[in-house]
Amino acid sequence: MRIVNCDNTNKINREDGRTIWDLCEQELGFNVHDIKFIFVEHPPEFTEKLHYHKESFEIFYFIDDARYEINGEAHDIKKGDLVIFEPNEVHGGLPTSNKVGLFIIQAPPIKGDKYFPEE
Repeated sequence: MRIVNCDNTNKINREDGRTIWDLCEQELGFNVHDIKFIFVEHPPEFTEKLHYHKESFEIFYFIDDARYEINGEAHDIKKGDLVIFEPNEVHGGLPTSNKVGLFIIQAPPIKGDKYFPEE
């Protein structure tokens, strides 16, 4: 698991008015032929069931502050942060007073590649 805090990344202010944050570059260890893009919105006080993926990487980009359990530890995630989950890393959303929006990139997208530790 890798958490990239937006405030600690290279910020570039371009002459045309755009601001670019170079969040990270991540070696996945395989050639990616397919990826899936997902947008998720958790309602306030939502708890997501802990789960993991045996083969897929998941890359989360948070557009709201959030709280997540990752490999048995609670993490406060800030708006703009990026979290990269490698296969077999257990994760799930924890309750917050706000709604939580996030974009997810799944590579590769594999149907049925979602497992629950207690099952």
